[in-house]
Amino acid sequence: MSAATSKRLAPLLIIAAVISTLILIFMYAAGFFGRNQVTAQQFVDFQEGASPHAGFRRAHAKGVCVEGNFIANGALTEYTSSKYLY
Repeated sequence: MSAATSKRLAPLLIIAAVISTLILIFMYAAGFFGRNQVTAQQFVDFQEGASPHAGFRRAHAKGVCVEGNFIANGALTEYTSSKYLY
């Protein structure tokens, strides 16, 4: 193999390696490599298990709920370029 052929082939091999790696990552995430599927009950058991994860709380578990209405008065219209101003 000549040096010119090697120089042309190297970038193509790198591109092929990157694409192959990405395909394998997506296939792994989709469960094509013998990963056991997690059932709904296994997920609940993990979350509610017999031994809680000491020192950690669930994400967003503060118990705060806020409800309200937003009424715009047009004071900030100079700061937007939206076409849908009333």
